[in-house]
Amino acid sequence: MTFLQKLLDYYQLDESAYARLVRPLSEDDLPRRDDFEDLGRIVARIHRAIFDHEKIVIYGDYDADGVLATSILVDAFKRMDYDVGYYVPNRYQDGYGLQVGKVQEISDKGYRLIITVDNGVNAHEAVTKAYELDLEVILTDHHEFSADIPRNEGVLHPFISKNPFPYCGAVMALILSRALLGHLEPYHLALASIATISDMMPLYNGNRDLVRLGLSVMNEKKFSTINLLAEGQPIDENLIAMTIAPSINAIGRLTENSTINRLVKYFISEDIAEQMTLANWIKETNRSRKELTHSAIITLPSLEGEETAIVHLSHEKEGLIGLLANRLVNQYERPVVVFTLDSSDPSLLIGSARTPLGYNLIEAFEKLRSYFIKGGGHANAGGLTIEVSRYDDFKAAFIKHFTEVKVDRITPASILIGLQEFSFENYEILRSLSPFGQGFKAPIFRFEGLRTDQLHFIKDGRYLATPLGFDRKILGFGVSKAKIGNANSINLNGFLKVQTYKSRPELVFMVQSFD
Repeated sequence: MTFLQKLLDYYQLDESAYARLVRPLSEDDLPRRDDFEDLGRIVARIHRAIFDHEKIVIYGDYDADGVLATSILVDAFKRMDYDVGYYVPNRYQDGYGLQVGKVQEISDKGYRLIITVDNGVNAHEAVTKAYELDLEVILTDHHEFSADIPRNEGVLHPFISKNPFPYCGAVMALILSRALLGHLEPYHLALASIATISDMMPLYNGNRDLVRLGLSVMNEKKFSTINLLAEGQPIDENLIAMTIAPSINAIGRLTENSTINRLVKYFISEDIAEQMTLANWIKETNRSRKELTHSAIITLPSLEGEETAIVHLSHEKEGLIGLLANRLVNQYERPVVVFTLDSSDPSLLIGSARTPLGYNLIEAFEKLRSYFIKGGGHANAGGLTIEVSRYDDFKAAFIKHFTEVKVDRITPASILIGLQEFSFENYEILRSLSPFGQGFKAPIFRFEGLRTDQLHFIKDGRYLATPLGFDRKILGFGVSKAKIGNANSINLNGFLKVQTYKSRPELVFMVQSFD
């Protein structure tokens, strides 16, 4: 069986489906303007605001999706030679979404039109306040909403559409930008692609096409704001997920004032000196985020005693607890909730929850709803708020739930390959199926029956590092001589990647597990 056929079998694709996945793309493959019934009304209202010289403000969100959505629209108005205000809220001072207090400030500054991005469809109180103050509101968002949407001058939402699909907030901003400018701005497509990966949108159909086009544009146009964060590396979905998006998100996780708005300034700047200064600030903040996360991880108490689930009270910032929960769920493969004190109300705890594949977090939340002030999410990730006084009760109930519930653990399938199939040529075939991500994960490969006496180790036997010739190697940072013991052979599970070593590309099999 050919390597390509193994891939098609793994993803349950036939040749026609594969041909569609790798087909050449154009702007026509992006979301269509006609799919969104309110878009014409929204564009007309904005044009009227421009004609009447009304003050317009873009109100965003503190994660990468919200920041990039804000940047797309601010840049679109800039290209129309119309100055607009913008505000990205701080999670510690402002909280999520449009707030009543901020609406009052916006009114006091003379604004007449608010355009929300990545928020707004649930901001009933704030939008009501806006209309009381003679402001009007356009809502662009992608979050779940009740049947009762706040009063508005138009709603742009992926599920209020002729073809509903889970796009992120920045894609809604891209659609509006394209309608306002009358053309697709490549830079806006690039930013929306980064946001799609950062916000963990499913990478199939429309999102896959959008990201494919965006990656092509990024590597062709080499936008300085993006390249500075990429540090000159070729840009793919992995670099975005592991380097670019975390750098943007680090600002919202750590900053406790309005300096987060410098991110928008960065992404709309045309001054390379200013870009370099702000890029250094972004990267330095991300380094601090990594250090704080690492410190928090290594100071965690031993959790081996928790048999079925982990509930931990941390003293870290709210913006870090999701990262801690991710680390813990990956390390212990159990449901995890990490809490920290609410910075605005010390009687409350804010929690971030994660579960391995096969566990159902929403089902647990429904059973434990009586402990919550609020909470929500999806099967493997969510957030919640509880009273400090209920922490011990919640912890006991959460662990008890996962002790009693039947769990269907999901073990990812793998593709069995031989060493002769571990080649640059086959890696290119694999990459033809990219981008990989949420809902379309990169495949796991498996080597079976490798002789242990032919394996090589470094760092006093702590890490597997076996060269295979022709710029290929096997690396396993969790595979030591001691763990292998006296076994004569070993099976390795992992993924393929290309890295640069001494200025040469090197194909690496990264070991994730072994048996």
